[in-house]
Amino acid sequence: MKLLLISVKSASPNGGIAVWTNHFLAHCKEKGIDCHLVNTEIIGKRNLTGKRRIWDELTRTIRIVRSLKRQLKCHHFDAVYLNTSCGNFGLFRDAWLGYLVCKKDIPLITHYHCEIPYWVKRNVSIYVLGKLVGMSRHNLVLCQNSQSFLQKHYGVSANKVPNFVDSRLVLTAPKPIAG
Repeated sequence: MKLLLISVKSASPNGGIAVWTNHFLAHCKEKGIDCHLVNTEIIGKRNLTGKRRIWDELTRTIRIVRSLKRQLKCHHFDAVYLNTSCGNFGLFRDAWLGYLVCKKDIPLITHYHCEIPYWVKRNVSIYVLGKLVGMSRHNLVLCQNSQSFLQKHYGVSANKVPNFVDSRLVLTAPKPIAG
């Protein structure tokens, strides 16, 4: 199987989707899946409030689209797995990426790494999300709220795939004291 993953990959991941991506790529390698990557890593600097500079986001989007087009031109993929964090600007970019994938008649799997009702509130975002949901052969969500949102707004069933929990971070409950 040949898979294209569109996701954040960082040289020094410190959490979130970047760590998930490393786990996913390692799993693919272990299972013998030929997995290629379009890296959606943030470029430029963000200020203390997390606000992005528009020029950095446009440059990043152009880099991502070019990378995707190169991959689609050079390889035949059995499926494309798109990770989205559901930010307003990111939804537009991800819908565009989904369109480019579907234009090649490749099945799109979209994994929403967010609580959708929290992030998708504006009518334009709801509309763009609907386009992305409609293009996707499979929709994966993290929680019941997101699953319900997709069902209510778009009539789509989504599979719930919670984020993994690194077992090294889970504290073992103390054994009860016999008394």
